[in-house]
Amino acid sequence: MPIKTPHKLIQVLLVSLLCSFVNFGYAKEVITITGSTTVAPIVKASESQFTNQTGVSIIIRAKGSSAGIEAVAKGEANIGMASRPLKQSELQQWPQLKAITLAEDAIVLIVNSKNPITNLTRQQVNELYSGKYNNWDQLNKELNFNLLKNQHIQLISKKEGHGSLSAFIKLFGLSKPSVKGRKMYFKSADASQFNSLGASQVDTAKQAMTLVARLKNSIAYESLGTLETLKADPLYTQIKMLSIDDIKPTVASVTLGEYLIKRSLLLIIDQNKNNPHVTQYLQYMSSPEGKEHIKAYGYIAK
Repeated sequence: MPIKTPHKLIQVLLVSLLCSFVNFGYAKEVITITGSTTVAPIVKASESQFTNQTGVSIIIRAKGSSAGIEAVAKGEANIGMASRPLKQSELQQWPQLKAITLAEDAIVLIVNSKNPITNLTRQQVNELYSGKYNNWDQLNKELNFNLLKNQHIQLISKKEGHGSLSAFIKLFGLSKPSVKGRKMYFKSADASQFNSLGASQVDTAKQAMTLVARLKNSIAYESLGTLETLKADPLYTQIKMLSIDDIKPTVASVTLGEYLIKRSLLLIIDQNKNNPHVTQYLQYMSSPEGKEHIKAYGYIAK
């Protein structure tokens, strides 16, 4: 075996040290943020600027509010995204969790653009989802629903685990739905009706918008802010947002306290863990720069 000269040994050591330096220089700290599909666009928008300022990378996983809360509780994520408050059962099981209000968002009802309905009362939304009406013409005899061919109303809902579902149930006086197969069945909170048609289930606003655009008899509920991110989609022109109690859902009407169908968007942390990068991110999102990301997506910064 050939013996290396001192000169060659020095070369090997220098190369080894250089590689170590390069690897160290490019190594980045990482935080994982997971949860609500409604909050995810805000976090995604903040990613580039936050990373450029701090050198901390963000891994974003949109899985629904419940999944995000549980991931933080179990140490599988640094920050959770939630579009609903922490449940009492979650606080009892994981008292270390803390919710920080990021923004406010409105829940809006969307229908096909061919549907002549433009306004619903909060009570009518309750009655639609809990089964009082099977057809649109039962809701308002004065409107012409001929284009809808008198077919059954097709309800669309977010799946279990999404904060939008929890907010929708609370805001419109419904009880927790039951799930059978691919359908979700709602009941009024006072058990006055029970839907026999069932609602089709979706995970994302894009899926809800696609179904409403294709199914003229359909109705869905969604996040105002999330729909703002889909305005460039060709299908957006085939849906419309409904006024509730004669108040049109807009960023201005939500900010002024006129449109009251709204909920808080939250970041969830484990307050027993001292992670400086989590602190950095929370500070960034409460800064003027962070709030600009929130406003850009149609949410109301807090």
